[in-house]
Order: sequence, then structure tokens, then C-alpha cells
Amino acid sequence: MGPALFLPAGVVWDRMRKGEVNPTQVGLDRERGPHGRSFIVSGILHDLSALALWEPLCSDSWGLDSKPRLSDSDLQVLDLAASMSSRNDVTVSDIDRLLRASSGLSRIRRR
Repeated sequence: MGPALFLPAGVVWDRMRKGEVNPTQVGLDRERGPHGRSFIVSGILHDLSALALWEPLCSDSWGLDSKPRLSDSDLQVLDLAASMSSRNDVTVSDIDRLLRASSGLSRIRRR
């Protein structure tokens, strides 16, 4: 990914979708810890929540971050969520509308 050691999850998602980043190379520990696509998705959802002024726990799950296969509609929602989480002109209302409209984003489960 270049010289940057840290990139926002939305930026990593976008690069992964373009084939510029191998998701298996992203995360805390590729052999034992959180990593891969689910780590990126979880990061996007945590970033969005924080931008919407709700602080999620590290263990919170939205379901999309643990799905073995993502549908086309899941991918579209995540593309939008990644874009929103990476911009500085998004309002809390914008994020709230996305979270309420997307079933995969609205069901937060505490582990």
C-alpha cells in the first residue's frame, strides 16, 4: 500500500475494490488476529458510527463484517459507507439516513 502505515478503512476498501490492495495483507495480525475483508468492513462501520457521534465498542458487530459472502446490495452499501467515512463534508444526518436505510448497517449486535 505504499509508505502509509495507516489508512482510513474507507480508503482501504476503495483500493481493495479496485484491486490495488490485497485484503489478506490488511489487519492487526494476519495469522492470529483480526485481518482481511472483515477487518476492513468493521473499520468502515466503526468509523461511520464515530462520525455519527456514537462510539462503538471494538467488539460491536453489524453482521456485514462477518458474512462469508457479500451480495451485490451489500457491496453497494459498503461502497457508499466507505465513501462517506472518508469524506469531510458528510453530516451526522447523512450518516444516520444511511444507517437507518440499510438493513445490514442498522443491526448492531454487542458481542
